[in-house]
Amino acid sequence: MKKDNTFTFNTSISREGYTDKKEAQLCLSNKGAKIIGKSKMAFKEQTVSVTEFLDYAVNGHSFCNLFSFDENKKYLIRNAYRSKRGEWCSTLTYPVYKTGDNKGYFKMNFKSDEYFRGSQTIFVDVDFTHYDSLESYISCLTYKPTCGYYSYSDKKDKRGLISRRFRLVYVFDTELSADRFRDITFYLYDSIVADTKEQMYDTCGCSYSQYMNGGNNTDTYRSDIIYSESEFPVYHIDEPEVEEVSSEVKETGNKRNTKTISFTSELIRDMLFNQSYEYVVRKWYAMGLRYIVRTELDFNDNYYVTTTEDYVELPYIVNRVEDGQHRRRKLYKRAALRRLMKEDITPDEMLYNLYIDRYKFFDNTDNVLDIECLIERVKRAYKTDIKDIKDMYTFKNKKFVINSEVTDKRKAVAAARRDITDSLIGEMYDCNMTVKENLSVIQEAGYKLSLSSLYEWCKRYNVEKKKPFTRRSNKVITGYNPELSIRENMKVMGCKKNQVEKAKREWTISHT
Repeated sequence: MKKDNTFTFNTSISREGYTDKKEAQLCLSNKGAKIIGKSKMAFKEQTVSVTEFLDYAVNGHSFCNLFSFDENKKYLIRNAYRSKRGEWCSTLTYPVYKTGDNKGYFKMNFKSDEYFRGSQTIFVDVDFTHYDSLESYISCLTYKPTCGYYSYSDKKDKRGLISRRFRLVYVFDTELSADRFRDITFYLYDSIVADTKEQMYDTCGCSYSQYMNGGNNTDTYRSDIIYSESEFPVYHIDEPEVEEVSSEVKETGNKRNTKTISFTSELIRDMLFNQSYEYVVRKWYAMGLRYIVRTELDFNDNYYVTTTEDYVELPYIVNRVEDGQHRRRKLYKRAALRRLMKEDITPDEMLYNLYIDRYKFFDNTDNVLDIECLIERVKRAYKTDIKDIKDMYTFKNKKFVINSEVTDKRKAVAAARRDITDSLIGEMYDCNMTVKENLSVIQEAGYKLSLSSLYEWCKRYNVEKKKPFTRRSNKVITGYNPELSIRENMKVMGCKKNQVEKAKREWTISHT
């Protein structure tokens, strides 16, 4: 550890700064960025001092770790875009922009665990705290950060709570490898929790590919302390042992195969031997386990995606499940349904998910839902035939899913509904039929749609409306009397003026 106000370090910084979180989120997609006249968020690795770093931070720039790739080589990006048929397609692309405003900056697709190289910074995101300032929070820490700044949501209402919100940044004198980044991040987080006597609600800094927004408050903190990785212990969580538990698993179809269900013994030990919930979740998230509640979706910068018949989503549990409300059965069902969401889900990941489910939704004051119980639910889930699991799934009312990065969910839902309805009309509308005839066809297909809505759709997309066919009478008007006036002929013939005039012309022609 040393103090050095001239030390420089490497980090990745966004090309543009953002005035608030909403603006930053919009720039995660091309569509959103265009709305506010900016480009999609892109990063470049830069060497900066603490002074320069804080200047970027308070001017709204975003940061991420260091990534490695060949700038002049094209990489295959899966599910990069949708075809006209709605299918997800892959594409070959350079990691960095070769033209435009973002030229030389790397793309969001390459800010991923796959390309993670290392980091000279560790971010700690403080989202809820009883401390009234950065300084008061930092004053009780064993490890003081190199610098800190307030986030966009500082002093704003979030989930019903108003709190100081800020980020602590620890700078290291050398680049941390993936393992050391993970070890030191765990150690720092646990040290901060112990020092402040407060839980860490947001552990996103543990992720290799997480990006951090800047802020818009010029009030900052700096100690200029530069850390060395040798000052932090090793957690020894590499190459975990595996404990194998034999269990007969019923595969899809009618065949019964014997398959071994394997759990990582270190995961079970962490859950058993009084490790904190936050520690277990953070540690094994960094080891690659993920909490899943629905079929994985690729939004590809879109604000929503439509679901298919294979889409599965767990219903959200509003009230904690108490004793007598079939707790074990519901845990088993959640485990089984996750086999539909992710075909290759591992026993470790399923156990990790039940561990989080238990903490969030289930009462376990009687300790009935112990780790052995969770393991047993996992085994049962693997023994259940896929067809039987599909039969137990009844929560199928979502036709589309909104991207979690969208800030205004209500507007997004309304826009998605209109977009889906517009697409449906576009597929069924026949320009060779009138609007009313099209409406009848759409309604007969079982879709609720009003005539006014269909007219609005035609107007919105400049669709030429076919006029209704009107059959003209071929009746020949006779009985014209040249001795009478037009008005008198109208009375005698019982016709309109234009019909009498037509009859007069025909009479004249026939008598000349």
